[in-house]
Amino acid sequence: MYIKRAIEATILKISKMFPDKMNIGNGAVICMMPKLLPIDSRNWYVPAWLI
Repeated sequence: MYIKRAIEATILKISKMFPDKMNIGNGAVICMMPKLLPIDSRNWYVPAWLI
């Protein structure tokens, strides 16, 4: 649970560095999860075995 909170905080910090008018697309975090899991509406945890 701590890792998820740290990643979400990092994503928010990075997104604040970009101008508001910049279009940022979807993203993914490669991990060892057994299945796809959404982080938020545009980002996902993607299992390494799936790639």
